[in-house]
Amino acid sequence: MAMTLGELAEQLTTGGLRHHVDAGEQAIRVVFVTRCYVNPRGERLAILRLEATDGGTSFRVTLPRAFAAGSAVASTCLALCEAVMDVPLARIEHDSVSGTLQLTAEMPVEDGVLTARQVFALLDAVVEAAEAGEIALRGSDGDTSAAARGREAA
Repeated sequence: MAMTLGELAEQLTTGGLRHHVDAGEQAIRVVFVTRCYVNPRGERLAILRLEATDGGTSFRVTLPRAFAAGSAVASTCLALCEAVMDVPLARIEHDSVSGTLQLTAEMPVEDGVLTARQVFALLDAVVEAAEAGEIALRGSDGDTSAAARGREAA
């Protein structure tokens, strides 16, 4: 039994989390207000994408275009990897098409259904990783504005 997008949305509703189901993209969007993380538009918001992958046998949370890779992709990615290595389930991925780094967390469902606690653990992991990454990449002057870090609009 694979997990459906509807079951995923039901878990979010049960947990009291507002969300938007995009049936066309087969994804759910959830917005979190952040303490440190600043998205490419200069907002303290993490806009997460949730989806059931591999025919519903896996569940994935992504923060697309979380950080600009810049000209030093390897060093930026290494800094982010070091920043989020203590965040369970979270990882960094490079999107060579957009030139950005995204944060993801994924969990297999196989023939079961994720519990609300598991869904929220994955959401928390990605938001926590975004916060840790922001702190790691912030300049020594503490400026968190997108312009100060030379981010490009996504």
